[in-house]
This record gives sequence, C-alpha cells and structure tokens, in this order.
Amino acid sequence: MNARTALLLGALGACAIPDTQFAPVNEEPGPDATLAIVTSATSLEVVEAAEGAIMVSLNRAPTEALRVSASTLSKKVALGQADLMFTADNFAQPQRLAITGLADADTVVEQAEITLSAPGVTSVAIATTVRDDDTMLLVSDVGTGGVVTINEAGSAVVRVHLSAQPTSEIRVDVLVAAGPVSVSAPTSRVFTPQNYDVDQLFTFVAADDANVVTEDVAMTLRSMGIPDKLATLRAVDDDTLNLAVTPSSLQVTEQGTPGQVSVSLTQQPAANVTVAVATMTGQATIDRTQLVFTPQNYSIQQAVNVTAPDDNDVADGSDTVRISATGLTERTAAITIRDNDTQQLVSDATPPLAVAENGSTTFNVTLRYRPAADVVVAVASMAPGVATVTPGVLRFTSADYATPHPVTVRGADDANLVGNSTTIRLSEASLANLDHLVNVTDDDTQRFVLTATSLSVPEGANKTFDVSLAYEPAGTVSCTVVSSNAAALPVMPGSLSFTAASYATPVRVTVSAPADSNNVSESSDIKVTGCGAPVPATVMAAVADGTMLHQFGWPMPFTSTTSIPQGMVVAYKVSVAVTSSLDSFGIWVPAAAGDFRMALYANSNNAPGGLVAQMPVRRPLVNGSNTADITPDPTIPVGDYWLVLRVGQSTAVGYSGPNVTGLQCVRNFNLPSLDDPWPATFGASSCTTDRLLNLWTNNFSQP
Repeated sequence: MNARTALLLGALGACAIPDTQFAPVNEEPGPDATLAIVTSATSLEVVEAAEGAIMVSLNRAPTEALRVSASTLSKKVALGQADLMFTADNFAQPQRLAITGLADADTVVEQAEITLSAPGVTSVAIATTVRDDDTMLLVSDVGTGGVVTINEAGSAVVRVHLSAQPTSEIRVDVLVAAGPVSVSAPTSRVFTPQNYDVDQLFTFVAADDANVVTEDVAMTLRSMGIPDKLATLRAVDDDTLNLAVTPSSLQVTEQGTPGQVSVSLTQQPAANVTVAVATMTGQATIDRTQLVFTPQNYSIQQAVNVTAPDDNDVADGSDTVRISATGLTERTAAITIRDNDTQQLVSDATPPLAVAENGSTTFNVTLRYRPAADVVVAVASMAPGVATVTPGVLRFTSADYATPHPVTVRGADDANLVGNSTTIRLSEASLANLDHLVNVTDDDTQRFVLTATSLSVPEGANKTFDVSLAYEPAGTVSCTVVSSNAAALPVMPGSLSFTAASYATPVRVTVSAPADSNNVSESSDIKVTGCGAPVPATVMAAVADGTMLHQFGWPMPFTSTTSIPQGMVVAYKVSVAVTSSLDSFGIWVPAAAGDFRMALYANSNNAPGGLVAQMPVRRPLVNGSNTADITPDPTIPVGDYWLVLRVGQSTAVGYSGPNVTGLQCVRNFNLPSLDDPWPATFGASSCTTDRLLNLWTNNFSQP
C-alpha cells in the first residue's frame, strides 16, 4: 500500500458517512494517467428533510487547480455546496458533498441524479433515492372527543380529506353501526392526486323517534392501507328540554365572511334559560358569549357569528364553540379554519444584484409566515463560472422563520472585459422559486491605444494616426472621433467599431487641414471616446497656416448714413486686386432694421453685368458690422466687379463724406420682395458718380 492510498483510507475512516462505501482505490496512477473524479459511492439514499453525503477526490494530481462542480436538475434534493476545489496538494484528500432530501406533500419515494463535472474530466453521476417521511392519514373536522352531535330529525356533515398526496385514486368508505343515525348516499368518496387535500362531505341523518333518549352510534371512516378514523354520532333527542345547535360543524376562512351557529331550545321552558357561548382554543372568535331564551322565544334560533382572525402561519386551524346551560346537555359546533396565507420566500435584495469580479454582496432571506415544520431551501447559482453563492442550503424553523438568513454572492474572476449575468435561485418543492438576477462587472478598464498624441498638419494637407483597444470587448463596441475645431481640422472617419476579434487591429484616422480664409494657425483637441473606455484619448493637432486675407470695398465705418429704401437695387463698382476666394459679404449699419441681401456682378462697360456670386437667402441685420458667409467660396479673378445691395425695409447704411465718391448704378426696376431671386443679369440701370456705402467683400488667398 503506497502513501496516497493509506492517506485516503485514513481520511475515510475518520468521516462518519451513513450507508456509503468507497470504491476500491488502485495503486497511485502515473503522471500520464487520465485525470478522473473519485467518489465514495455511485448511489445514495437520504430521508426527506435529512442530510446524507458522499466524499469526492481525484485519482491523481491535476496540473492546475481544478474546480469540480456539483449540480442537479431535480427539485427533490439540495446540494450543500456547488463547487469543490482540488490542487496538486489536496487532490487525494476526500472532500464532503452534503446532499439534503427536500420535503414534499406526497408519500412517494423519489429519485434524483447528481452530476459531478470538471473541465476536461469525465462527469460522474450519483443516483440518489429520497425516502419519503410522510404518513397517509384520514383527516376530518370532527371536534375534540370525536363526537358529532345531530339533533333528532336533523342532519350533520363530516368533512374528510387525505393528509398527503397519493400516487393513484384512494376510496374512503363510511361505516355506521346500527342505531337511529344513517348516512346519506353516496357512502364512499374517491380522492385523486389532484383533490386529495380538498374536503369531501358525508351527511348523517338522525331519525325522529318516540323516546327521549340521546343515543350514540359508532362511525368509522375506512380506506385500504390507511388507519381507520373513528367518531361517535350522537343523536340528541328533542322530546325533552335541551339545546338545539345547528350546524354541528362549520368552516370559516381567515379574515373571511363570518359563519353562523344557530341555537334554540327543544322544549318550552318554565322560566328564562341563560345559555353560555365560548370557544375552546381561541383560534376562532364569537360575537356573543350569552344567549337568553324565554318561554315565548325558546324555539326561535339565535345566531352566533363565528370569525377567524389573521395569524402568522399558513396552517389550517380548528376550534370548538361550546354552548351550555345549567341542567342541560352541553352542545358543541366544530369549527374548521382555512388559512388564507400562502408561504413565500422573502428577500431584502434590490434586483438586479450588482457585484464586481472577486467582489461579493450579501442579501437576507426570510419566510413570510411561520411554518408548521422545518423548511429547507436550496440556494444555487445558475452559472457558477459567473458567480458563486454560499451557503447552498437555508433551513427555516418555526422559531427563526422571520430571522434574516444571509446569502453571499461572489463574482467569479475572468481574463476579459466582459460583464456577465446569472441568476441566483432559491427553491423548495412546495414554494415558488425566488430568483435574483446578478450582474457581474469586470474589474479591468478599457483604454485606447494611439500611434500619435500630437500632429502638425500643413494647411491643404492631411496627417493620420491609428486607434486600437487594449482589451477584448464583450461584443461589438463603437467609438466616436471628434475634433474640437471641426472647421479647421476635420477628421475621418467620425466613428469606429471594434469586435472581440478586431479590437487589437489598428484603425486609421485622417486629420485634414482645408485651406481657409484666415491666416490663423488653428489648433484642435481630437478626442476618441466610447468603446467602453472611461477615459478619452486625445490627439493635439495644429495647422501650419499660410492664408492671406483681403477686403475689397469700404469696411471702415463712415460717419454719415443714408437711407436705402425697400425694393431699391443699388450697385457700387469695386476692384479686386488679387485672385482670391470670396468668403463673405459685409455691410455696416449703425441702427439695424430688417433683413438684407448682397450679390457680386461682373463689370460690363462700366455697368453691372452677369451674376457672379450671391447671398442665396436674406439675413437679419444687427447693429454695426454684418458678415454673411456664402458656401461654396467661389474664386474671383483680378478685375472690376459690382457690389449690389437690397434691404427688406428702409434702412440707414454707413455713407461716405462728399469727397469720397465712386461709380454707382441703380437698377431701373426694383425687386419689391427680398425673397425674389437675384436676376442672372443685372438689367437696365441708371449710373452716376456718388458717395459710397459701407459695403465690402471678405476674400482670402494662399501664397
């Protein structure tokens, strides 16, 4: 016997494991032997609400830590823990896996299969038999003492059901001894697995007779294989003064509609009779504790309302209403109380639960109502690789059902950025499952990988940089690339996407510096955001600018003004000294009123000719200098042109002094609406030398 075998057998001898034997242990396998799970038994028998166990080990040392997971699809057993961890140091040391049989409502012996599995290792199945601890009994509503009272010529009802769920139909017969009481047909009832706990009724009738004797008759409820249920049927004679009570049994529901017990006397008394009414256990309440009958009203029934207050359990109850008077035989009414509560698992968790990898969170579980017997709840993670849960079983008793039982959820570690989810399930055969969604957040942080953090882009040229991700994302992710100065330094593309397969493959981003109308060296912060990265990546870009600006016309504000009427089309000759791009039109007004439009016409024999460029729509005027951009920017060759203005309402425009003049033309036909399009040719006009208006163009050129 080698050392490993001796260690294993020694450990087994120290463990008290009911009815289990270890499989023979072979000599220690070599390092190349197939790794296998070793169990103390391949089958196990446990009793409902009791615990058994098997011992688990490995046949040889694993090359790395190995998690053996225990699972079952059965709701008949609960596992003490979901995972067993083995290493090269403890592989031969048996570990205990507790298996608890879960209680149910039937008497059937159940079968369950438990699977032990681990990555790369053949799974092992443990066949488990759950022995039922329930006993089939006949349950009736016959009160304390087993006596059913029936008034002569009256009837009474006995309610019967089974204590546990049968596997097939069960017939219950009623046997009545000879005497003044008989049972109404049918004299048998059939219970099925579906209606076993629903009361069925037997009706007994007491015959009217000529004597004054109250007689007892034996009654037996009988079913094959189930202990007999015995009771006494008492026929109360009504020929002497006595108490008459109907019904002899009554069913009420917690917080439900009251039931009634009616009381009268069988004969006329010589004097008033005071009747006391009371309950025996206090589970039921009554609205009257005393009734008074007179020689005049002795035969008129007086009602006692019976109710059942709410309680903190889910068990049906019972009570007995006692009706008594001095010198008269005490009467009783058996009260069956149906509980209206449904047992439920209660958690203080706020779903969904959030936990980080390698982190943990705890929530507490209670039962809503006091149980009649211990309740064993299985606690399991639907995906132990995402999150684990402890303990694997919660046990609630009638004493601690409302005491919080803690459940701890721990996020499992992984090697990527994926946030995973699973469900923590609490289950018990007779209760609805309680499921909690758990979101496990990854503890890695995504970041961008850039090939450049700064760029210098010559105006009219472009530069590039590459973007990739540092970590594999959970799925397809999108990023945005945004320039803080998109006019001067636009970027393409503006959005990027990466997948788990492509996250490390660089994507190229192009930064352009289009020629513009200024000579400013613009700059921009180009930010890459999104893709799950909490911190944006920034590339600082700058333009090496060489733009030259030109203003053709009269931008310097004049000290005087003149009013330009609505509809008038007025033009001033202007010379363009440098071939350049027309960026915008300009006008200066001291007090803004209405809108304006401007255009540039070619020179034709010292008069406006064809349309060269225009403001396509009206623009509102503001006090001071007004600039109206046009797009695209047309190229204007060197030469003479005409600046043309019209306004939406009469407007005062900056006007030069008498010594500053130029050639002016006014179109012979006005354009009444500022929304009228500019004509392709200026048309007939009247021209003269006149003082100038504050009109100009803003042009730019590159060296």
